[in-house]
Amino acid sequence: MRRVFRWIGIAVAAVVVLALLGAATVAVASWRRIGRVHTVNVVVPRSIPSDTAAIERGKHLATAMGSCTYCHGPDLGGQMIQEPSLFGTLAAPNLTRGAGGLGTTFTDADWVRAIRHGAAGDAQRGLRVHERDRPRRFDRVLEAAAGS
Repeated sequence: MRRVFRWIGIAVAAVVVLALLGAATVAVASWRRIGRVHTVNVVVPRSIPSDTAAIERGKHLATAMGSCTYCHGPDLGGQMIQEPSLFGTLAAPNLTRGAGGLGTTFTDADWVRAIRHGAAGDAQRGLRVHERDRPRRFDRVLEAAAGS
């Protein structure tokens, strides 16, 4: 009987060690991927309209078509997507030109890099913004965002 408990203990310890190794592997792979820096060829559109119709179209694209408000909030002021938990915290940044917003510091090239390529201003990988829709909607969303 003692021998059976010993083997059960060894089996449980082996499972725990394997689980810890798996978790460590996933953590290291995730941090390496997040920290990766990409070289991106940024091409800024020639003209970005700023008339009232373009701004209204931009609001429509950001809310209905691009779903920007789903993550960044109804006023694009940023919001928590995932509250602090065992798996971390995920927050969408403030995109406005108000206090603390990216709109005050982002250049046109930064917006192109973020929306089209999913990379932050320092070329680090950010979250992919609607990857399947990006090629079709990018120019319209970017023009509208820059105009508003």
